[in-house]
Amino acid sequence: PSRTSNLVGGIWNASEGLVYIYFTLYYMTGHKNWLGMQYFALALGVVTFVLIIFLPESPKWLFDKKRYRDFSNVVKGMAKVNGAEISKEFDQQVDELIRINEVRSNEINPSPALSKGTSTTTFEQDETQVSIRE
Repeated sequence: PSRTSNLVGGIWNASEGLVYIYFTLYYMTGHKNWLGMQYFALALGVVTFVLIIFLPESPKWLFDKKRYRDFSNVVKGMAKVNGAEISKEFDQQVDELIRINEVRSNEINPSPALSKGTSTTTFEQDETQVSIRE
């Protein structure tokens, strides 16, 4: 699932960044106070983990992935935090994008009842491949 892979990727990238910070701090402190550095590293790791879980995805990324409902919710949340108002036109435009996306999805992937019993033939060089969807 994309939500899980995004979370795993975020944790992986944050962990790699934290390792760089740990090594930098270790060499900057002159190797004297490793226990203090470990406490700092632990606190930084916990804060990063919590932020990865609770911060929403980027609105730009959500829009690019055609997750328009999530996009709308994130933008509305940002507007609420910033004390701005979202116009009704925004909701109408998002609803239109959702409708268009659903229409395109239905054209590309028809319902199973419509595709039952149809066959697709593909020719590749000297081989013939036939697949039947049921």
